[in-house]
Amino acid sequence: MIIPGWEIVQNFIRRQIGVRTDTASSTGSVHAKIKDIKDTVPDLTNTRMCIASATLRASADTERFRINNATYTKLKEMQANCTGVHRISFDGKYEATNIGAATIYKNGVAYSAETSLNSLTYVTYTQDLAFAKGDLIQLYVKANASASSAYVRNFRVYHDYSNSINVTVD
Repeated sequence: MIIPGWEIVQNFIRRQIGVRTDTASSTGSVHAKIKDIKDTVPDLTNTRMCIASATLRASADTERFRINNATYTKLKEMQANCTGVHRISFDGKYEATNIGAATIYKNGVAYSAETSLNSLTYVTYTQDLAFAKGDLIQLYVKANASASSAYVRNFRVYHDYSNSINVTVD
């Protein structure tokens, strides 16, 4: 059954709302305009800064180890999702007669002071370090001598978000 005048209503709706096949255009249908607006709205997450806190944001908790090698090797890696200061923590220990060491790297370059892993049981090590959004936060570990092993686990990143502007000169 054909409803009289339905074609006129259909054409009106298509002109006002558009069809999903419309191309993005500022002069096109509402559908096309919305698509165009999405392309021009800034990513507001880029303006967020992060500050070190007790809020857990990411974790790589699996136990990893380095045996009989005094060369640093990357065992953990995460990517920063905001710019600012992040609280980085991990648990570390050594096994056998020699201690191990761990260092936080940023984008493949040593960034923090070397941490001696000098306990036979896990100890938590924590540092507040600055990273930019997209930076790689990496944990490198070495066993300082033969017949020794260095272990790490619970590699974690903590921070909160801040949209505030800091006063630099008053």
